[in-house]
Amino acid sequence: MARFRDKLVPSARAFHADDRGGTALIYALTLPIVVGFIGLGVEVGDWYMTRQALQNSADAGAWAASIAYYHDPYIASDELAATAQAGVERSGTEDADVTVVSGQPLPGGLTNLGVRVTLAQTKPTLFASAFGIAETEIDATSLAAAALDTVNVCLAGLNHSAPHSVSTKGSAWSVPAGCNIHSNSGVYMNGNPNLSGIEVTYTGESCDAPSEVCARPAIQPYNDPYAELSLEDSNPGCTFNDLAGPGGSIDGETIDLGGYADRTVVLCGDSNFNHDTTFVGPGRVIVNGTGGGSFDADGTLIGDEVSLIFSDIDLGHIGGNGGLRLTPITEDAIAGLSPGVQELLDPWVGIALYADRDTVGGSWEITGSFDMNVDGVIYMPEVDLVVKGTVDPYNASGCLRIFTATADIRGNIDFGQASCDPYSMKGVGRVRPRIYG
Repeated sequence: MARFRDKLVPSARAFHADDRGGTALIYALTLPIVVGFIGLGVEVGDWYMTRQALQNSADAGAWAASIAYYHDPYIASDELAATAQAGVERSGTEDADVTVVSGQPLPGGLTNLGVRVTLAQTKPTLFASAFGIAETEIDATSLAAAALDTVNVCLAGLNHSAPHSVSTKGSAWSVPAGCNIHSNSGVYMNGNPNLSGIEVTYTGESCDAPSEVCARPAIQPYNDPYAELSLEDSNPGCTFNDLAGPGGSIDGETIDLGGYADRTVVLCGDSNFNHDTTFVGPGRVIVNGTGGGSFDADGTLIGDEVSLIFSDIDLGHIGGNGGLRLTPITEDAIAGLSPGVQELLDPWVGIALYADRDTVGGSWEITGSFDMNVDGVIYMPEVDLVVKGTVDPYNASGCLRIFTATADIRGNIDFGQASCDPYSMKGVGRVRPRIYG
């Protein structure tokens, strides 16, 4: 027995002292735990990345829905949800539950114009299942609201489908710093236009212009600030036919619009001004082209606080070798008039020259023989304006703004001052959403 013990004790001591294979044993025991935690970390990281993707998609959905809600606060809930869903899917998320709630309050006590979009996505777990978590729900929410961002724009091409709603050839233009140019489609600029202090923006994909213009990304279209402007439905009748009235021809005369109903005169037939003729406002001069009427100014038509309106006229019937000198109706000028006349003239504040949506002929060309001195807005939403001559403000301190379907500037144009406050012109704007969180 003693001999057996003498042999066993040294063997046991040797076994105890032998650490060969211990490291492998430790690895074998701890590796599953380490791998499990690494896998859990990867899985949690995947949850984080999924949430980031959902947040981006929620922002995209809220962005799209807020624009729709701005334009129609009474939009049906299913239509608003479909708009948000489309925005979510465009951003790359197609398998999330989308919840949309409108009329949400905004931070800072702003009005309840917010749209909240919440996305939820359920994901089965792998490593987390070892901790009893079979699946996890990942969600993200975004609150957005849209508002009209008004911009000081000197020249705007409103047509969305034309290749270039704004084209310039040459550099003979003067745009004051802080007064921008915008095209609701592409933009074309040939020559070396002076772009100092101004911004040229465009909506379409076509940009053939200096690199400083085309380097900017395309933006959302600008709204037409005078989209609601139109002549009233009632036909006021003709005040003068071929410039003739009860008192004879008005060619070469000074006409006070205060002596006519609603401070409005309607010129029918052929309105051929061979001599300088002045209309004293505030008021409107409507050139009615129904039946082939024409407008020809070999003299100069002067409008003092007047809106000159071309209605239902063929652009080919507008011409002459004289010119126009116009200043628009102002708010101060109509302040003392009767309430009914104020209401009639108020939409025309700031408008110097207007061609209604019944205008035919497409293009109106201002040649070098026709002198245009205009303060205020030239608003022709269906007209392709081509400027080959000179257009500039009437007064040295005045300002000119041009909003047409397209504008092709080949001649000389001066937009005057950057501020048009005296004329209370409407700023051009686009609906821009903001993400609040």
